[in-house]
Amino acid sequence: MLIGAFLHSSGLERMKRSSLFITCFVVALIPWSFVTYLMWGSASPLTNRGVHDYVGVFNLYLFVGAWSVIMNWRLGPRIGTFEEHPSRSGPVPHDLGQVAAGVLILMFAIPFIVLASGFMVPGVGYFGISLTTSGFGIALINVFAAYIGGGLSGALISYWQKNPIWILFGPLAGYISVSALADIGTPWKCLLVSIFGPVFAFATYKVLWRLRIDDPKIGPLTLGPGLFGAIVAGFVGWHVKTGGYFGLTGTYGFQHARITPYWQLVGVGVTLGIAVISALVLLVPMEKTIGIRVPEGEELTGLDQTTWGVSAYSSAN
Repeated sequence: MLIGAFLHSSGLERMKRSSLFITCFVVALIPWSFVTYLMWGSASPLTNRGVHDYVGVFNLYLFVGAWSVIMNWRLGPRIGTFEEHPSRSGPVPHDLGQVAAGVLILMFAIPFIVLASGFMVPGVGYFGISLTTSGFGIALINVFAAYIGGGLSGALISYWQKNPIWILFGPLAGYISVSALADIGTPWKCLLVSIFGPVFAFATYKVLWRLRIDDPKIGPLTLGPGLFGAIVAGFVGWHVKTGGYFGLTGTYGFQHARITPYWQLVGVGVTLGIAVISALVLLVPMEKTIGIRVPEGEELTGLDQTTWGVSAYSSAN
């Protein structure tokens, strides 16, 4: 459901329902499940060799970010995004109130999701999902440190760009940038790393804009900070013990592997490769057959109106 929500948000205002349903089903069933099998969980093939994740930087943020970029490239920009349309219509602007409410809900939910990404062993302690030695307290403090660091740099970008949306995106981008290392980093390291999360998100947004890829939210927010966070986790956790499973020895022995930058790069390459290839293999044939974008008339009218007969915006009533 989470993958579907991300993909839906990515193709907003212009993707056909039939194509979206097919995309969500196939993506969750095959490529996303395969990436998750490879590198989320202590005995997963790549984790067992040293690839480190915690909350899901590979199978969630990097995967969805790459998919979002490819999907928006194939969909094309929303009417009026880069060039004025004869109708003088353009993309619906952000509703800052609804965005703020969504961000606050996510910020409240994330600490619970973080703590669920691991094992609590009675009498022993808390371990991250890859069986790195960690703790409830340190993981929570690291998340809130990331909120602070991302919030500060997001506020600076917002002031620089005169765009309040980056105040809201900042804490989320900061959190995503530490989502692979919140179980192994110290608070000051997570604070420092998180400061760069919104920077990478903004840089991704500018690159996509120059490439005329209309992806103002999911791609920048997940791909840039996710890529940075996945790689920097290899340096923050260099040689930290990971992998295996409790009570086992040999190939799957408890904490027999070591985190390294090399294996983090392997994880990045595998994730992006699977995401990009699966996106092209699925989207291009659909584009040539059933189509992936709604007709121009429906887009101009709005999908709430054409699909459900209602409008989400009072000014359009």
